[in-house]
Amino acid sequence: MTEAEARSFAVDWVDAWNAHDLNRIVSHYSSDVIFSSPFVAALGAETAGCIQGREALQEYFSTALEAFPTLAFRLRSVFRGVEALTLLYDSVNGLVAAETMLLDHAGQVTRVWAQYDDNRETRPLPVKEG
Repeated sequence: MTEAEARSFAVDWVDAWNAHDLNRIVSHYSSDVIFSSPFVAALGAETAGCIQGREALQEYFSTALEAFPTLAFRLRSVFRGVEALTLLYDSVNGLVAAETMLLDHAGQVTRVWAQYDDNRETRPLPVKEG
């Protein structure tokens, strides 16, 4: 994945969310996607925090858009690897999110790990010396 491809994917993904366009959002994911997030259980989708399949993910995303009608993400950074990328962005309720996405050869997301930090600014954590 080139830097331009990663950036293009990230911008389109954020734009889809900010437009609240459910079909466009879901188009980024493969039919057999596995999605893990602490929000899954919080929004009542699956107590284990993991969703499997695009249909279940679409239902979950629909619930999320209803729960957060003013949702607006702000992309901070895009980290790219060989078959994966991580998007760092401002999420809902002042949270900073990092979503690591594994992509298939067609450029669709097959696996997602979403993590959140309640700090508005990314700052270094203290490190023990010695």
